[in-house]
Amino acid sequence: MSGRYQILLITDDESKADLIQLQLDKIDIPVQLDIISKEHQLIDRLENNPPDLIVSNYDLPTFPGAKALDIVRDIHPHTPFIFVFGPPGEEEAIDAIRRGGSDYITKQNLDRLGPAVLREIATYKQNQKQSTQLKETNNRYKSLIQSVNGIVWEADADTFKFQYISSKIKELLGYTPKEWLSKPNFWQEHIHPADRKEAIEYCHHKSQQGKDHSFEYRILDADDEVVWLRDYVTVVTKNGDPDQLHGLMVDITKEKEAEREKIEILQRIGDAFFAVDEDWTVTYWNKRAEQVLDTSSDDIIGKNLWNVYDDAVELDFYTQYHKAVDKQVTVNFEEFYPGVEKWFEVSAYPSETGLSVYFRDITERKENHEQLKRLNQELEERAKELAATNEELEQFAYVASHDLQEPLRMVSSFLDRLEQKYSNQLDDKAQQYINFAVDGAHRMRRIILDLLNYSRMDQNNFAREQVNVNDLLQEILKLEHTTIKENNANIVFDNLPVIEASKTPMQQVFQNLINNAIKYHKPGTKPIVKIESKEADNYWEFSVTDNGIGIRDEFQDTIFTIFQRLHTQNEYPGTGIGLSVSKKIIEKHGGKIWVKSEIGEGSTFYFTVRKSD
Repeated sequence: MSGRYQILLITDDESKADLIQLQLDKIDIPVQLDIISKEHQLIDRLENNPPDLIVSNYDLPTFPGAKALDIVRDIHPHTPFIFVFGPPGEEEAIDAIRRGGSDYITKQNLDRLGPAVLREIATYKQNQKQSTQLKETNNRYKSLIQSVNGIVWEADADTFKFQYISSKIKELLGYTPKEWLSKPNFWQEHIHPADRKEAIEYCHHKSQQGKDHSFEYRILDADDEVVWLRDYVTVVTKNGDPDQLHGLMVDITKEKEAEREKIEILQRIGDAFFAVDEDWTVTYWNKRAEQVLDTSSDDIIGKNLWNVYDDAVELDFYTQYHKAVDKQVTVNFEEFYPGVEKWFEVSAYPSETGLSVYFRDITERKENHEQLKRLNQELEERAKELAATNEELEQFAYVASHDLQEPLRMVSSFLDRLEQKYSNQLDDKAQQYINFAVDGAHRMRRIILDLLNYSRMDQNNFAREQVNVNDLLQEILKLEHTTIKENNANIVFDNLPVIEASKTPMQQVFQNLINNAIKYHKPGTKPIVKIESKEADNYWEFSVTDNGIGIRDEFQDTIFTIFQRLHTQNEYPGTGIGLSVSKKIIEKHGGKIWVKSEIGEGSTFYFTVRKSD
């Protein structure tokens, strides 16, 4: 033994306490002796710090030992209790032991105290250990039973009188174990009437044969609802005869419902379905299969599939079905069956007992697919024609724009001469007409130049190079210095990336967006343009944000169309080509461009530039 054992002495005589301590000092275990003399002290100690053993003065006047024993047995019934200093009579000793005392030691044989303490503590500790082990075993057993997904039970093999049933009965059927065990025939009486006779006779027959078995039946729960059970029964014999039944009831209601629903679904599903066993004998054939293949279930169930459909042996049906069964793999395929002149999409699922086949008529889909292929071919041909037409139009636009410049230069030149030579001879009205003509010629020239630029976009291969966007924007600030200064604009950017791009076209994009941001600013408001970037896995995303007049929702897609203008020439001058050119440039760089805007709040133009492969 090891450790310090707590011994409680009940006495009010210090000399007796000394004698007890003297005897305890003789034994080879360390003990701590605490002394009390009052009833309330004993109760407090038992409730808060129970001792390993109690030694009590038998005839203590204020607190007799017999009374102390009764209190101990009520609170801690197994704590060793030794009487000391009692009368030497045999009757008192017998009475003390009868009351539940562990030993009775008189003053004359006090030398017995040490060995008695050793014995009682050893016995007490051994009992404690066994009790703890027993509790742990019982807890594990209870936990195991509760963890089982079913009702554990024991019953007599002859009468079916239940002797034990687990508390799971309450959860699964709504009965308490007490209710179930209260009547000898409770189980028999609550089996569904339609299953009662067969279930009882089957279980009795197998039990009397000494054979373990399982069976299914319906039972009525506490609410009179039907519950399907599968009962697994082990027969325990005694002297060769069946004696006890140990069983496990499992709720299979959901399983049964799923089985019923499966049959209903197989009849309702849009797919045709049939099943065959390992010998290719048809075991199931749903209504949809009857309709699709024009064969009733009565004419094929129980027959060999290939005997009925011998014309399919040379087709992919035969090959694929055998592949599924031989290799135990799911197969999916499409095949035409001449017997009904239809295309089928087929999925076949093998199992250890045969093959399940789902198939659907896809004849219409196949015909539509062929028609779609023809339409796609026609579209490809039309696309080629359109591409050739677009190329011709772009060439025409280039030639026309180029050829228009010469007469336009002549008109502008003569208007300038007319103004210089005859300005003194013309009145204000004539001078105004000349100004209108000159302004119109200049605007026409800008349109032609923008149109030329737009037509060249598709001919430009856009050779890429390393472009530092920060440096690019610094160049634009120098080029647009006058415009920026006149409008008191603030262009904000920082830490923009180096990208793979065609420098001049990319400069044109940023320049168009910055100029538009300045041009369409709110009157009386200082234009602020903020340029930012964000990196993604395959591209860079740039944003150009302004605090201008904004764009209505319905125009946010159409502004990228050539010649699309939202304002008059007098309100905001321009040709309506700049954003179209920007869109083409960005698309040439493998990106896209879009805008988000609110009227009166400003706009943010976004565009992406694909990273080089």
